[in-house]
Amino acid sequence: ISGTYSPGCIDTIQYVVSVPQDPIAEFVSPGLCAGGQLTFSDSSSVSTGDTIGSYQWTFQGGTPGSSSSQNPSVVFGPSGNHNVTLVVTTTDGCVDTVSHRITVSAAPQATFTVASVCLGDSVHVNNNTTISPSGPVNYSWDIPGGSPTSSTATDPVLFFSNPGAYSITLTATSQNGCVDTEAVAVNVSAPPVASFLLPPVCSGSPFTITNNSLPQSSFPITDYYWSLPGGFPDTSNAQQPTVYYTVIDSQAVTLVVTNAYGCADTMQQYLTVSANPTALATVADVCFGEPVVFSNTSFTQPSGSTLNYYWDLPGSDISSSTDSIPSPQYASVGIHQA
Repeated sequence: ISGTYSPGCIDTIQYVVSVPQDPIAEFVSPGLCAGGQLTFSDSSSVSTGDTIGSYQWTFQGGTPGSSSSQNPSVVFGPSGNHNVTLVVTTTDGCVDTVSHRITVSAAPQATFTVASVCLGDSVHVNNNTTISPSGPVNYSWDIPGGSPTSSTATDPVLFFSNPGAYSITLTATSQNGCVDTEAVAVNVSAPPVASFLLPPVCSGSPFTITNNSLPQSSFPITDYYWSLPGGFPDTSNAQQPTVYYTVIDSQAVTLVVTNAYGCADTMQQYLTVSANPTALATVADVCFGEPVVFSNTSFTQPSGSTLNYYWDLPGSDISSSTDSIPSPQYASVGIHQA
């Protein structure tokens, strides 16, 4: 800068002016999956000596919709194309803007159901994974303790050799690498062991069945079902039912025991309903000092069955007897009950 003054005198001053350069705004976007949190990396640059003082991001369809962080994290809900804009400003007030149209890929929603099963039964897994818009999905199953221990099938069929609770994990991956995981527990229950004991059974005589059934591991028995054809009652849910039969025959008795997971075991036995014997005896009068002579004509049906006897002979010299025909003597004259 120079100036001229009358009468022709001149003076000059010189300044060095620095003109800052604009920054170059740029960023790197990660692989984008709908519903996942994504972190954008700022890669903007400035000339030597300059510093970026502020960042302003705008995310179309993102949450949050804007940010002033250098490397913000954002969640995009719907899949599709979205505009992302970054404005950087240096401390000298110079500005640059960059926009990129990014593609957010659809992410699968991994979900499946599996029912508790009984030991020895196959486990059928129902895969309900979805992806929108629809597209191919690869599946990876982790099945510790199962057979197989892993699978890539859509709906695998599994087996477990021991009772217990097992965790099954599904990892679903889309063709663009978007991943979702789901874990579900399955209970494998050991069935109970049905067992019971039948006593000798006489027609018309009530008796109680001894139930010796046993639960397995920590799976208690919750239900008993007895089938008693020909009996009274002919069914029962009692643990140890009392029943009687009137028909002389061989009858089936069936017990089904079930635990809380619906696992069951069955046992069947046959009982023989025997006829009650008919006690018949006659006796003749005797003289004092002579033994009494009984005539025992007791019988049972069917004939040929072995009978046991018990005689109550109060006042006699033997008082009681298990002989078929006892011979008691009485020490006094009179009428005696036998």
